[in-house]
Amino acid sequence: MHSLKIFLADPIFMRFLRRWAGMALCIHLATCFFSVGFHQHDEHFQIVEFINLKLGGTSEANLPWEFQTRMRPWFQPFSLYVVAWPLKQLGISNTYVLTTLFRMFSAVLGWTSLLATIFMGLVLIQKNKQLQSEYLLRAQWLVRILTLCWFLPYLHARASADNWGAAFLILGIATLSLYGPLVKAVPGVMVGWLFGLAIECRFQAVVSAGAVVLWMIFSLWKEKKQMVEIAKAVSFVLIGLILAKILGIALDTWGYGNFTISQWNYLVEDFKAHIQDTILPSPWWDYFRLTLTRGIPPLSIFFILGVVAFWWKNPKNILTWATLSFFLVHTAIAHKELRYLYPILCLAPLMAYIAWCDFVQTRNWTRRAWWRPVTSALWGLNLVLLVISSVKPSNFAVTFYHYMENRMSQPDAPKILYHLGENPYIMVGHPLRFYWPQELETRELVDFRAFEAMPASESFYLFTRTGADFWAVKNSKRQCQLQFLSYPEFVLQFNYTQWVERSRVWSLFHCVSNK
Repeated sequence: MHSLKIFLADPIFMRFLRRWAGMALCIHLATCFFSVGFHQHDEHFQIVEFINLKLGGTSEANLPWEFQTRMRPWFQPFSLYVVAWPLKQLGISNTYVLTTLFRMFSAVLGWTSLLATIFMGLVLIQKNKQLQSEYLLRAQWLVRILTLCWFLPYLHARASADNWGAAFLILGIATLSLYGPLVKAVPGVMVGWLFGLAIECRFQAVVSAGAVVLWMIFSLWKEKKQMVEIAKAVSFVLIGLILAKILGIALDTWGYGNFTISQWNYLVEDFKAHIQDTILPSPWWDYFRLTLTRGIPPLSIFFILGVVAFWWKNPKNILTWATLSFFLVHTAIAHKELRYLYPILCLAPLMAYIAWCDFVQTRNWTRRAWWRPVTSALWGLNLVLLVISSVKPSNFAVTFYHYMENRMSQPDAPKILYHLGENPYIMVGHPLRFYWPQELETRELVDFRAFEAMPASESFYLFTRTGADFWAVKNSKRQCQLQFLSYPEFVLQFNYTQWVERSRVWSLFHCVSNK
């Protein structure tokens, strides 16, 4: 805490920090309004639909296999259920309102972990002898980079287990980093509690939590502390973990209706899945490929090199123990998705910045002629990506669901939705009952000829999911008015290579009666 007090005692820096932290919070909250939808199916089916079950909007039969096997912890669904239930009692059931509040809850949690990351960075800057000469300047740039990092507001706005798990894990690491390995009772229990909540959100957080406990033991042993002192510090953390686990079991029992330890069920099912995934495993280096391609080069290159350099130069740092262990374990798991590395992704800007500061300062790059144009170009690219990721819907299908919900509230809206191809309210074999209006009946049309054969006296909605079907309905003789389109309509006019016919284009038509 002594290193942090140097910054806290500086009124100019604290005013600067409050201003930038406030701007970061505004960006996070704005992202919640625009970044509509879920990033991955688990974010909806294992959280929102679980909440919907408790709200009476769906049945257990409609839930995914994770519910049937009792392997999904209920801590996160319960936390958001507490937000949704009072609104439901007040008659507020609009899905956009509810999911926006879910994202805001998640974004504030992520923003809090961002502040914790900044505080960890301030301590690292103050302890780094190479950076002490200009520590205030380095600290200000650290704050700018973390608050404007292009992907953090988007990740933090996701009401997903990956985001929440990463946030609680970072808060626990930051608490231990600030108080040191020889923690007293209150901060020690708090660290364990935060780690326990991270594990309740995403079980794999146990890897980083375990590595951090080993870091505590190693650090105290290097400081030649007595075994009694080491055992006492570790026991405080374990008490917090146990308390969080007791809460988790209680919420699992409430959610499933009988005594359940979801993590045990997860281990059993994950072991079965691991055996199956070993048939076609992803290579160990696949996370480098995913980060490079989806992190947008050249920014992703700087993050990858910076994180690896940080690991190499800081082997005794708590961040290295927490993130490198997490990365190595995940490289050994057959199934790989970039979202599994959320804790590392959220800490990557900090670790990369510290590593690149050391590298740049020792080589005096800031005095080179190319330094300013290169860094300006990178900043410009980052800001463009920040705007895009903050305002672009995360899942355009959900924009369709919100539109349909608003249309169905109108008294003259048809109650029948015909769909060419798959039902838009079914994904990966499961109905999205949370978004599916109860009064809306869906019917499948085998092909376009079935649509043409329908009686002209009927009024209904027609949904298409391909560009070819869109053009077919658009050019048909039936009086069908376009209501919704996943692309701006003028974009589809530039169809010189027939790309629209080959693309996934969601459209909704209101076919009126000819009577």
